[in-house]
Amino acid sequence: MIMKKVMLLVLVIFCAFVSNSSLAQQSNEAIIRSLENAAREAILKGETTMLYRLMSSEIVVQNPENAIVNFKQIIKRVKLGKINYASF
Repeated sequence: MIMKKVMLLVLVIFCAFVSNSSLAQQSNEAIIRSLENAAREAILKGETTMLYRLMSSEIVVQNPENAIVNFKQIIKRVKLGKINYASF
């Protein structure tokens, strides 16, 4: 009888742990999707102030002209209108 109670308790704890992990993962996914959407909106609108908040200052990307650019160069290109998206 004690063994059944122990097994039931272990099962309940396991189910609670799995449920909590699932909720945390869903919450993290929602946060990431929200940040991605904010970055998308900032790029579409050319909002460099928001890009400063959302992008790492250490970002390095390869642009369509096949050049490697850093954060400051990205912001400069947005301000100059060289990065100007109609959709994203």
